[in-house]
Amino acid sequence: MIAKVIVDVPLMQTDKPYSYQIPSEFEDMVEAGMRVHVPFGKGNRLIQGIVVDVVEEADTSEELKAIGEVLDYTPVLNQEQFWLADQLRKSVFSYKITILKAMLPSLLNSSYDKILYPQPSLDPTLKKKLFGEKNEVSFSSLDAADQAQVMRLVRKGDLVLEYKAKDKKQIKTEKWYRVNQERLKELQPTARAKKRLVLKERLLLEQEEQPLAGLYQGFSREVVAYFIDQDVLEITEREVNRAASYYEGKRTDPSPSSLNPEQVKGCKNSCF
Repeated sequence: MIAKVIVDVPLMQTDKPYSYQIPSEFEDMVEAGMRVHVPFGKGNRLIQGIVVDVVEEADTSEELKAIGEVLDYTPVLNQEQFWLADQLRKSVFSYKITILKAMLPSLLNSSYDKILYPQPSLDPTLKKKLFGEKNEVSFSSLDAADQAQVMRLVRKGDLVLEYKAKDKKQIKTEKWYRVNQERLKELQPTARAKKRLVLKERLLLEQEEQPLAGLYQGFSREVVAYFIDQDVLEITEREVNRAASYYEGKRTDPSPSSLNPEQVKGCKNSCF
């Protein structure tokens, strides 16, 4: 069986279906409207594509590359959407893959994983094989043969599959330091290391935690690193409240501001 795949390479020369061999374990599973990963180009880089048709035989005698991974257990696009994509291509300047991707639910265009949950009807032997002692397993952790079997089980209702978005939130942190006063007192920089001596005198006066960035304003990273390597500075990381950091230093005076002459004139014209 051969799958005709539109690859996610939005270029004029690639805006057409490519033929891929459907692996034997997926022959009765792959349908038009399902997303797949396929090797593309001379480097065989795995990229996403959408199956637009399935045929019995290839229209070429050349050896075809095989589909690398099937991403969906049922079609996520239907024939009406394929027809609409073809109609839109006649009136808008856009590639077919771009139009088709715009029709997908937003979750499927983001970073996500598929989580599988066993149902009471699942055979205990299969449950042990696929899940072990776990109550859930990610689809991406299975090999191709198990993925094909899982897709059949999902269709039968023996497994439930849920899409789970991956957390993209990047937590901003900043480094703080606390001075180990005992280690600092024992430390004796050489008389030639003037910057180290100056920093030592400053650190002797500090008893509370401080942002590490403050030290870099007056001393080089090399000088600060010396005290870190000597276990004088104990470094920790703290999560930064982005809202608080944004408003830090902003004007917080609650009293109203005065309007300038242009604003007064505009207010009079619009309000009276």
